Amino acid sequence: MEFPRTLKVSVTDSPFFEIKETAINTVISGPDYSLLNVLAEKLNFNYTLHLPRDNGRYGIPDEHGNWTGVTGMVARGEVDMAVIYLIMTEQRAEVVDFIFPHSIMDKTFATDIPGPMPKYAEFISPFKLEIWLAIFFLFVVPKLFQQMAFLRKFIPNILSELWISAESPGKSRNFLKHRIFKGFFLIAENFLKYFYASKLLSFLTIQRRQKGIRNIEALATAVENGQYRCLVPQGSIDLEFFLTSDKERYRSIGKAIRRNKWFFEGNHFKYKTLDSNVAITGARLPLRVLFGKHPFSTVFPLRRFFWNLERWHYG
Repeated sequence: MEFPRTLKVSVTDSPFFEIKETAINTVISGPDYSLLNVLAEKLNFNYTLHLPRDNGRYGIPDEHGNWTGVTGMVARGEVDMAVIYLIMTEQRAEVVDFIFPHSIMDKTFATDIPGPMPKYAEFISPFKLEIWLAIFFLFVVPKLFQQMAFLRKFIPNILSELWISAESPGKSRNFLKHRIFKGFFLIAENFLKYFYASKLLSFLTIQRRQKGIRNIEALATAVENGQYRCLVPQGSIDLEFFLTSDKERYRSIGKAIRRNKWFFEGNHFKYKTLDSNVAITGARLPLRVLFGKHPFSTVFPLRRFFWNLERWHYG
């Protein structure tokens, strides 16, 4: 069979195949577009580009079992091939042929960069809660109890003697022992003041941000509590992955996505920032292309992935 001189190629707008409409013409760019041009030059063929008409993008089975998006166009023979950043799945492999994989794709999610810590938090951040509780019971509670004589009987004897000696050493039954205790007490107090002042200065010098959503479990909890929305790319397998996962937290996210129809188009967020309560899923590399890489990123990407797969092109 003679190789055709002109091929119909299906694509979809994505970080790797950007399609931008202008008043004059259509501007196309991206690594997948460059790959297509290299193939056309080396194999000596022309091509025409075709976008999915059903808004299915990458392609998933609909409620009737028919494939949507780019996958559906290739499966039905409407186009000859597709050049697209895509994950191979068992279902897709049954209806289209894939070429050899050329990269590994790991899936993650990204959120808006967490906001700065409240000002009051800077003054309590130098110490953990356990340290603050210890300070409260060692330095504050004794002063309160000393002002309330009827509560002194509840104070442990050793602490009571120590506080008495701090006010008037002559009242102590064992002067030397309690002077030693008082010395350790004063040393501890001064060390606490020093460490607090030094750590507070560092916290005030560098603006600290809130913790944000750091893992899939925290995201699931936020989604269940109505604090976050989790959006997945239209026509991707992300929703299927969540719904069929053996982990209950993943399935809860998938159910919320399906129930609320939380989907977005490939380059929807290129010129639009994420809301503070929105997380979007996607492959790590396209997210970096779309939003940039730390420390210049405009979003807060999860450092770990929740699954990884090989990247393919097919035709």
